[in-house]
Amino acid sequence: MKKLLSLVLVTMMIVISASTMVAFAEVGTPTWNGTTLTWGGDATATSYTVNLYNTGYLVKTVNVAGATSYDFASDMTAYGSYFATVTPAGGTASGYSANNVVGTNLAMDALQKLDGSSEAGAALNGAMTDGDATTAPYIYLYGGSKGYGIRFQLCDDNHLATVKSYAFAAAATSGVQSMDLYYSDDGADWTKAETSRDGKVTTGVAATNVYTLPTAVSCRWIKLVTECGAGTATSANGDKNKGFPSEIAVFGDVASYVPLDSIKMDGADLTGFSSNQTSYSIDLIEGTALPVISATTAVEGADVNVAQATLENPVATITSTKGTAVMTYTVAFNIVPKWKHYNLAQGKVDSSNSGKNFYGGSDASKALDGDLATMANPKSGGSNIVIDMGNSVEIGSVGIIEYINPSILKVVKMYYSDTAADDSWKEITLDEAAIPTVGKYNHAGTLKDLRLHICEVGEVNARYFKVETTSAINELLLFPVQEFSYEASFSALTRGEKPTATFTATNDKIYDVPANCTCIFAIYKDGELFDIVTDDVAKTVTSGTSEAIASFTGTKVLPEDGVITVKGFIWNSMDKMVPLAPVLEP
Repeated sequence: MKKLLSLVLVTMMIVISASTMVAFAEVGTPTWNGTTLTWGGDATATSYTVNLYNTGYLVKTVNVAGATSYDFASDMTAYGSYFATVTPAGGTASGYSANNVVGTNLAMDALQKLDGSSEAGAALNGAMTDGDATTAPYIYLYGGSKGYGIRFQLCDDNHLATVKSYAFAAAATSGVQSMDLYYSDDGADWTKAETSRDGKVTTGVAATNVYTLPTAVSCRWIKLVTECGAGTATSANGDKNKGFPSEIAVFGDVASYVPLDSIKMDGADLTGFSSNQTSYSIDLIEGTALPVISATTAVEGADVNVAQATLENPVATITSTKGTAVMTYTVAFNIVPKWKHYNLAQGKVDSSNSGKNFYGGSDASKALDGDLATMANPKSGGSNIVIDMGNSVEIGSVGIIEYINPSILKVVKMYYSDTAADDSWKEITLDEAAIPTVGKYNHAGTLKDLRLHICEVGEVNARYFKVETTSAINELLLFPVQEFSYEASFSALTRGEKPTATFTATNDKIYDVPANCTCIFAIYKDGELFDIVTDDVAKTVTSGTSEAIASFTGTKVLPEDGVITVKGFIWNSMDKMVPLAPVLEP
């Protein structure tokens, strides 16, 4: 009997002890202070698992040891409604935080129904619940597969909204599949926004769908249109079947409306300008001077300030201010390398029928020009890149970016054809002219330069171009005919004084060109050589520039009689005397 009583007491102690352990293995409701989450400690827990969600979508999971708070500042950069759960190690109960909204849920209290398509419903008991029934409408479905949506007026005419992301939560068994966002200034003319779906998360009874806008839109109205399961058509409009409730969140900002009425670049109107579009992106060819931005506003009493773009920060910022109301516009300049801008092959079709040799299906970022069709991964024995230009074009040079051994060009042959028939190919003689560095890549843990091998081909007209290569991964680029030219300026011919001349080289090619030549300044009297000055030049002329390569002063003063003429010559050398340019004359 004593042994049995002792066993029962020990068992009760174990049960009580275990029960006590479980009771302590939980936390209270976590609270937010800005982006820092704080929760009540548990004496039995050595660490906590903290999950951060944005509108129901899991953003990050962290394990926190020796602390009862965590700052999510670096993780809460996107607009949305954030909440977090905290679970102590060894525990089963989690603490749920309240919503912490970054930006503003512009949908709150702003619902307007589309005719006969929706009505206020009940907020879901899920992650997106914001306590506002107007953002949890029932979506009505009609016969066929028609989907209907809801419309929001985000602000009045004195304000402008910037929408950056949106989300909706529907019952997990709902037929609601997706929602497209349309935006408008007046609620009448609508434009569909480009969106990217970040994910779908099922939490309890709610499935949350999260979308971002790669480019924020400025507007006063938005409309979310849903695709749902089909109703049954039994009348002209079909049966009106009540759908499942969806809860809507639209994140962005609303600012006072102090619009610009013009933006100019170097005095010319900015293409595509609209007072309600506050951000612009413009491609600018490498080496081009940054345009000067100016702007005006029609708002009486408003001030306009422009912070010009710089090479370090190629974004011009324009603010229009009146009192406390401020509108900000930006013009971002994307500096595009010359080789990429002038590449005629980008976006053209590979017609080699050798898909096994190509890098198709890979990340397009592996191709420096963003075009996988011009990027080959040759197999043993070599392979072809065949580009169909669509019609006959004239090219002046070929570019090949080699990834494996960028110091050695392993192109076997290059051909051109108008028909791509087997017997129609004509070979192009490749004469390598330059090897500029255009980027870097990671090869077996070593960062290596990517070299663009540029080969001059003269002037070739064709529709199809083919490269046979044994190198491991290459990109093919085709460039138009581009010039490297010379000119000369001569002084006035004043008798009794020595004449002068300056020779200039202009480089319109996409790479720097060495001007290795002999410049000759010749003075004639009555058609006979009177004086001559020469200079052996070894100077590289930067792409896109004109540079003086030689300056001359005659060795003799001009005579008082006779007919005086001057000429300039550009030869490869005094020995070979091969002209590099036509004779230069005033």
